[in-house]
Amino acid sequence: VPAKIAVLTAILIATMGADTFEEFITAFFIEIVMTISLNVFLAPELTKLEFTIPIVIKSMKLWIYKKRGLQFMTQSVQSELQDIRDELAAQHIEPMVENYS
Repeated sequence: VPAKIAVLTAILIATMGADTFEEFITAFFIEIVMTISLNVFLAPELTKLEFTIPIVIKSMKLWIYKKRGLQFMTQSVQSELQDIRDELAAQHIEPMVENYS
């Protein structure tokens, strides 16, 4: 979300800083195309990345705990990992709906 806001702010500043009407219209249409591209293609991938990082960290913890033989820690990390995967699966459709609102 912060990256999206930064990109949209930079584009807005470029659009509003146009010297002529023709430059404004050109910048405006470029802004529309970039915003649509950002919402359709980049936002869902950023959402997946948001869930991928915790999955990788939990998987590494799980691997370490299994190597050390810490069974009680392994079970808690497995349940946390499953919760993250379930949440990711539940958000399969929601990010696309959010991007069009």
